[in-house]
Amino acid sequence: MIGIAVLLLAIKIVTNAAASLVFRWSVPGSTQLGFLLAQGSEFAFVILSLPAVRTLIGETQSAVLIAAVALSLAATPTLAEAGRSLAGRMRRHVVREADPELQPRELAGPVFIAGMGRTGRTLADALTEFDIAYAAIERDEKRLREAVADGYNVVFGDFSDPRIWEPVALHGRKVTVLTAPIFEVSRELGPAVRELFPDLKRVAVVRSQEEAERFRSIGVLPVIDRSMPPGLDLAALVLAELGVDSDRIGDWMRRQQERALSGEDAVPA
Repeated sequence: MIGIAVLLLAIKIVTNAAASLVFRWSVPGSTQLGFLLAQGSEFAFVILSLPAVRTLIGETQSAVLIAAVALSLAATPTLAEAGRSLAGRMRRHVVREADPELQPRELAGPVFIAGMGRTGRTLADALTEFDIAYAAIERDEKRLREAVADGYNVVFGDFSDPRIWEPVALHGRKVTVLTAPIFEVSRELGPAVRELFPDLKRVAVVRSQEEAERFRSIGVLPVIDRSMPPGLDLAALVLAELGVDSDRIGDWMRRQQERALSGEDAVPA
């Protein structure tokens, strides 16, 4: 029984770590995840208890497998700690920048985009054009799937939840952009944002001058984006905030407008 449990754990550690490496996790991170998910599944108890399965593999073998799965589950805390310890030792022996989980916050990108509709995508395209790193968040599952499929650097989440600010490295950013802001939420969260990230420039895309004044009153820089395709005015403002030359910005905007007028999709829908 013990041997079967050990074999089960070894196979799952290796396969889980390999799967993580395929998705470009670091070696330490993949190793830790492999240990964390190594235990057997509770669903195995159901499968191995079925009369047809017990008849197929035998009563004794079924009992041994159930005991092995139970043993692997009992070992979960120990395995998790072992994986954490091993990953920690591995991280101490690699170059810091080579580990995605341990990159300095400044390397995460100066711009964070909340909302990846057409406006957010245009901004992301502009930043990519000028070799400026960014990250984005989207709470709508459909838009998230489409943006990920189109190659944008975006994760799922609600930016209005303060618990997500640290995981997305907000203190390492220079500019945050709300592409579909809600004034009441921004006003409520404003004091916390200013206290935690005093150097962070906050930008909001608005639809009218009246709305712009409301956001300006709470310390958020508004931009009324009436461009075609949507997001060009926003992109111009953010690029200027980051010190990009105005002539280069103007050339890029003209190219995007020409593509839109010619019927090409400058930014995916």
